[in-house]
Amino acid sequence: MISTTNSPYYSGVESSPYRFNNLSFEEQRKGRLAESIDEYLNEGRANGDVESIDVFYQDLRDCIQDLIDYHGKRKDHAVAALEAVLGHRPIAELGDEFPRPQGNRL
Repeated sequence: MISTTNSPYYSGVESSPYRFNNLSFEEQRKGRLAESIDEYLNEGRANGDVESIDVFYQDLRDCIQDLIDYHGKRKDHAVAALEAVLGHRPIAELGDEFPRPQGNRL
């Protein structure tokens, strides 16, 4: 939640749980990002901590890396499923009763 009226994103309704109701998804997303950035920067200013920008930068990098890792695992899972559908990997339930296709031929 934006805690200061000096923020360029402060509209006076920040205390309302319904503040995003009449905004588009893009406007809501930008508002949430602005609140997060504002929280990082104002926290450092309130504590006299000039390193808040470093904390913000490191946390931002960590979050992006977490997304890369997560989506990488999901991609690997989807690729494995596609390989099974295309017959490029053995399926335990079929055993060796059926000949496995060679290459990408059906």
